[in-house]
Amino acid sequence: MVAAHLRKSSLCLTLLVASLAYSAVAQGSPPLDAQVRDHLRRAQTALQANDSASAKKEFRAALALDPKNPAAHAGIGVLEMGRGDCRAASDELHSALAAQPSFTKALALLGICQKRMGEPSARASLEKAFQKLEEKSLRVQLGMELCGLYEQQGDMEAAASLMRKLVKFDPENADILFVAQRIYSDLAEDTLNKLAVVGPGSARMQQAIAEKLNSKPASPLTAMQLRRNACWQKSRCCSQHRTGHSHTISGHTNSTRMKFKRRWVLQTSRCMKIRRRLSNTCAWPCDRIR
Repeated sequence: MVAAHLRKSSLCLTLLVASLAYSAVAQGSPPLDAQVRDHLRRAQTALQANDSASAKKEFRAALALDPKNPAAHAGIGVLEMGRGDCRAASDELHSALAAQPSFTKALALLGICQKRMGEPSARASLEKAFQKLEEKSLRVQLGMELCGLYEQQGDMEAAASLMRKLVKFDPENADILFVAQRIYSDLAEDTLNKLAVVGPGSARMQQAIAEKLNSKPASPLTAMQLRRNACWQKSRCCSQHRTGHSHTISGHTNSTRMKFKRRWVLQTSRCMKIRRRLSNTCAWPCDRIR
């Protein structure tokens, strides 16, 4: 699962932490005085030494001199996020973006916080940040977060489209290739299930079953599931016609009943043709279904 990958990718978050302190400066924030710059430099050194307490102290000192400093707000937001307090982190990141709307990394972190808190605005934040991020490791990290959100929302088409972009962006990343393969497989399986419902006895369904069963390497479990699905479609088809006939003809005149009966006979004939087609590909005891 994407979530499992994200739990293993704390290194990417660490890199983001290390790069945020001076990101606002690099992205064109107003000039800083020497004292604020010195506090941010010491906070950066503390982060590299994994000294979160000292880093937070330095960020607070920078904010005491410059209350709207985006780098200091973003740095505290990252530290709060590392503690698991996404609410506090979100407040700090909002402050950083209010001071500097072009702060893309802060927007990326805000989107991650919003996703973990279940806020609807997470998708828009992640998509906007993903389009603007250029650093390879951070773009991949954010892309995987966004893909996980798409999966949570059931938007597999968007997830597949995003994974195609990530594969093109980093074609040798094993994690990206693994997630892409799983999403493509899930999407194909969902399409096959829809085909089984829309056209259980169609030639295309028979072709899809044959291609699935003849794929290499063969999977006994997949074959069993396909055959079971074929039996289910057969039973569903026949039972619908039987119950539909019994419920429809009651309460009508004899002539109307004869019309319904002739129609039911025709539908039953079509149903039996479907049953015979499916029986050719089904190893389950379909003849027991009445």
